[in-house]
Amino acid sequence: MTIRTSDNIIGDIRAELLTKIREYIDDSKFNNISGQGVHTITINLNNDFNHCLNPTGSIGAAYGCKFLWSDRDGSLDIAAYGICRRIPFDSLSEYSDRHRIYGGIMFDSGNTNGTVWNNFPADFFFIPIFEVINNQGITLTFNFTIYAENNPESIISNANKELNKLFTSARFTSTRNINSGCRIAAVKHKPDKEEWELNVTEAAEVIKSGKCRKIVLARETEISFDNPPGSMEVYGKLKKCNPDSFTFYFAAGINSDSNNFSDSNNFSDSNNYSDSNNYSDSNNYSAFMGASPERLYKRTGNVINCDALAGTIRRGDNEDEDKKLENQLLNSSKDVEEQAMVAEYLSDRLKEICSDISHSGAVQVRKFSRVQHLHSSLSGELWPHISDWDIIKALHPTPAVAGVPQKDALEFIRRSEPFGRGWYAAPIGWLSHDEAEFAVAIRSGLIQNDKLYLYSGAGIVEGSGPEAEWEEINHKLANFMRIFDDD
Repeated sequence: MTIRTSDNIIGDIRAELLTKIREYIDDSKFNNISGQGVHTITINLNNDFNHCLNPTGSIGAAYGCKFLWSDRDGSLDIAAYGICRRIPFDSLSEYSDRHRIYGGIMFDSGNTNGTVWNNFPADFFFIPIFEVINNQGITLTFNFTIYAENNPESIISNANKELNKLFTSARFTSTRNINSGCRIAAVKHKPDKEEWELNVTEAAEVIKSGKCRKIVLARETEISFDNPPGSMEVYGKLKKCNPDSFTFYFAAGINSDSNNFSDSNNFSDSNNYSDSNNYSDSNNYSAFMGASPERLYKRTGNVINCDALAGTIRRGDNEDEDKKLENQLLNSSKDVEEQAMVAEYLSDRLKEICSDISHSGAVQVRKFSRVQHLHSSLSGELWPHISDWDIIKALHPTPAVAGVPQKDALEFIRRSEPFGRGWYAAPIGWLSHDEAEFAVAIRSGLIQNDKLYLYSGAGIVEGSGPEAEWEEINHKLANFMRIFDDD
């Protein structure tokens, strides 16, 4: 039996991809295809390559811009590296006809409070240089641009350079644990508990006055380490511990000093990108990641499906306790009201972009590794002119992450929260002509300058208390905190 090494596998991939590129750009076609936007070559990979979808496999370590994604039913894994072309938020529909686009937006571009998000713009969508996708089979896609000054050999040469960059330090190994010397040294909350109590009390008074029905208040938890972990190791463990959630990892590859982007291939259409050597886990590297239970929407063709997810209770220590807590959640007037607000909001918003809307029926409890939520779903058929940009603008932010009414709740959040939410609780995901899926980026964290900033929130409604809501946030962040437990 012949044992195939990493070098054998990479060599075969390189040979097949370069052969396909040569066929695509042979002399008889070259003059006809140059200048026609982004070109795409896709090859099928066998299961030898599966470990390279592992976030700690080091494929793509030399790229500053990375987007990793797994859906919550385990049917889709994506790893996207480098920037072939950045796409403006309001121009998504112009490119999604031909390519898969990845990215997200800031929760509230009007709130810039907090410098930890300097490396993340208000929105960032891009077509990557490389995509590795596992969806009932593994494929590798190479995206590139061609211009009149290029020739076939320069294209091949540049493709080879990008392949070298993709496979720098590649390992075909299982998940590594977070380094044994990594220990939490300090934890600081913003707001602290005293400020939190004041904010919740003030929010409760606003709700009692009738100005708002619900306000979602969030907390930023800053964690310092004795020996900081690498961002990819943290994400790998987070993904492993939360197989029932959407897991995502995004780094734009932006240097906060120059505000330039790394990773443009040498034949892209933009001069706004700077060269990068190795961005993996340097002190200037920012990475946003999370394990979210909540889908904002999934689109298949012109059919859209949304989650109405709200109301929270912890999981039980055994089956009997878990069932008791489930019934407690179903019979909690506070939690039932929270979920109903989200369902009502989504129904109203879908009516603006859909011709037909249907509801899943009775509210059910959806269980995750550490918490349980009330859940129902809504679906609709989109009007022909509606794009993913229209959908995101219509749905975000929902009452699950902002409040009711939206405008007044956002004003309270801007005034009260002593930090900027950045990309926390905002849409993150991917889109193409045929389908799209975006999660709500809750239960998330930002690694920046050797620190980890965790974000989660709690819905304040009539009857909410500061202590209970503080503990609810702790339960929600348990999915993140447990990855630093000793194995």
